Amino acid sequence: MTIVKVPKQYLIAEDQDSITIDLPESMVKQLQNAHSNPSLPESIEEFGTESIQIGGTDVVENDVPSAQDSKPTLGQRLRAIRAKIVESGEDLLTIEEIEQEIAEQRDRLEHLGE
Repeated sequence: MTIVKVPKQYLIAEDQDSITIDLPESMVKQLQNAHSNPSLPESIEEFGTESIQIGGTDVVENDVPSAQDSKPTLGQRLRAIRAKIVESGEDLLTIEEIEQEIAEQRDRLEHLGE
C-alpha cells in the first residue's frame, strides 16, 4: 500500500470509514500516472526513508496525522457544505445570485444600524 499525503485544503468530508477529497484534475492525472508507472515502487517500504513529491502531494511513512486531530479550516467546512448541497441535488448559486444575496444582507444590516 502506498500512502499519499495530500494538503488538507483538498479535504471535503470524512466519516469513520472514509474521506472525500476534491483534487485538481492536474494532480489526479499525476497520481494516476505515478500509479501506473511500472518503474515506481509499489509500496512505501521500497522508498526507505525517502519520499517522493507528486504535484503537491508526498508519499510518506505511516505516521500521517489524522485529519480528526486538528480543527477543520474554513475551506474544509465550506467544501463539506458544498458537497452536502451537491449530494442533495440542489443547484449551487451562480456568482450573480451570490452577489445579490450579499447585497441584500448588507442592505438589511444598514437598515438595522439606522
